Amino acid sequence: MAPLVSCRGIRVPLKSRQTTAVKLPRKLSHSTTQQAKPISAIPYPGDFIHHGFGHQLEEERQPLEQDELLLLRTLLARPVAKKPSPAKRSPWIDGFTGAFRQPQKMLSYFKENKLEILQLPPTAFSELLRSVDPIEAIRKDQDPLGDIWVDPVMADWSPLGALVNNYGIRKRNTAIYPLVHEAAFRRFRDGSPLLLSDYKVLLRYAGSISDPILARKIWFHMNVSEKMWERHTGMYAEFLKARFLTEPLYTQNNRHDFRVKPVNLFPEKRFLPYFTPDNLSQLRQMNFDETNKRLDKFGQNPGAEHKVEYLMRMLRRSSPIDLVFGTARNRVHLLSEEFICAAMIAYARTGVMEDVQSVLWFNYKIDVTGSIETGDLSITGGRRDFFPGSPMAPTTRLLQAIATCYGSNGMIAMACKMLDHVSAAYKLPIPPIGVV
Repeated sequence: MAPLVSCRGIRVPLKSRQTTAVKLPRKLSHSTTQQAKPISAIPYPGDFIHHGFGHQLEEERQPLEQDELLLLRTLLARPVAKKPSPAKRSPWIDGFTGAFRQPQKMLSYFKENKLEILQLPPTAFSELLRSVDPIEAIRKDQDPLGDIWVDPVMADWSPLGALVNNYGIRKRNTAIYPLVHEAAFRRFRDGSPLLLSDYKVLLRYAGSISDPILARKIWFHMNVSEKMWERHTGMYAEFLKARFLTEPLYTQNNRHDFRVKPVNLFPEKRFLPYFTPDNLSQLRQMNFDETNKRLDKFGQNPGAEHKVEYLMRMLRRSSPIDLVFGTARNRVHLLSEEFICAAMIAYARTGVMEDVQSVLWFNYKIDVTGSIETGDLSITGGRRDFFPGSPMAPTTRLLQAIATCYGSNGMIAMACKMLDHVSAAYKLPIPPIGVV
């Protein structure tokens, strides 16, 4: 009787099924211990016993064609890729991966590995910058202050003063940014291009150290690197927030000094002596009487070391906001709620609330009628034709922007009415204070 073939391709005699003795299976023809056969002796794949399927095809075995033999010889002659030895790896890999495992050591990594950072590929350098993002990384994981505003009294009489500098800015951000700036622009001078995400992190750092002039320089540097045509709505929103300090982190969570004051609304910028009988000198005299005994520089421009320049005085003009807003619209960028909210807060810093109300009307069809002086106001409208997932759909970010705009101008009753109307029109819950 013919022997049977098992499912693994092993021939088992019929008698072995009736006896209890177990016989060792013989080696298969394709065992790795046998000597390799030449190419011409390789069986055609039609023999399924060689592959262990347990049956044979009835067709006769056909020889390999010449082109098939050539293809097999080419594949077998291809060298096998070997894993590089650890000794031949690039010198920046160990420090780079170690810094990612311990984010608190990222500052020392930037100081001690300046040359290795220059050798990073562009994508790896972008990932390195994102790991020290002041909003997404440092603020959430490494900032001990969190959302606390350290005022001058707390800086003088509490241990929190060791975490901010003389301008009230967090030392964590002021220590990392010079290293990030040097690494990024040194790579650019050496011929390594900066990606759009790199400029986004640099703009966030300029805002985190409360330096609007630095944010403008980084924005214009994109023209040098030929990245200006790659800008999108998100980049315009980041520039608006950094240039006009519309984020709480960019103002160091200082709501007191970023109120709209009468001295900030005065159009004259030049210095006038105190004995001059005009309105600006009187306002400056009042401000001097309050701050003449302070040695700190809270609320001042950190980029102007040799003169006193208050940040709110720098943000009183509306023409720079019109320029950024108009450029984004003229280049047919799809506006987003993030961009609209940043523009509203920037317009509110100028004290011209008509611009804020025009932004609400043209984008959300919210109309305010009546007189603010008499308090007889009515708020109507509310656009609802947003597509699902539209970037213009209102969220709690819009409620926070409305509260910041009207609250910073002292219009508390107007802010409450506007919040109630927008919350009811779009069915948005009013978040707690400081939650966006």
